[in-house]
Amino acid sequence: MITIISGTNRLENKSLRVANAYSKICEELKVDAQILDLQSIPKDFIFSASYGSQNVEFDAIVENYITSCDKFIFVVPEYNGSFPGMLKGFIDCVKPELWHNKKAAMIGLSAGKAGNLRGLDHLTGVMHYLQVEVLSKKPKLSAFHTLIDEKGQLSDGPSIELMRAQVQKFLDF
Repeated sequence: MITIISGTNRLENKSLRVANAYSKICEELKVDAQILDLQSIPKDFIFSASYGSQNVEFDAIVENYITSCDKFIFVVPEYNGSFPGMLKGFIDCVKPELWHNKKAAMIGLSAGKAGNLRGLDHLTGVMHYLQVEVLSKKPKLSAFHTLIDEKGQLSDGPSIELMRAQVQKFLDF
């Protein structure tokens, strides 16, 4: 099972569209995958699920999406030259040992030219600290808003092919 993490809680975010595209690719490849949409995280999780505090709703999300999986695909939008604080907060509230010895793939999204290169580097550093191996193939989708069709879906053929190639490599990782 692969957990695809849509890396922001922003309403109507484009990251969730990419997560859905990954889910479709996994389905086509007959790979079990599920999407963790950070919009579903309890609003107060940073105070009610950190530093030893217990939050039953948050704990259930962690069990379903983190503990029970060995591989993750992070969809990472650029926020202020890095990755979203919501994603960092989520990672910080999960017990570190629940990440150990797992694997991750990442894709960066940005309105600018670098496809969130720095954010992917920052998140890779965090994952390595948590003993998560990170796949070196990290697509970076620049000017992301131009890759969405009139239905609001990711429809750019070359981007989808990059993602498909990444998933193929990730399955062997």
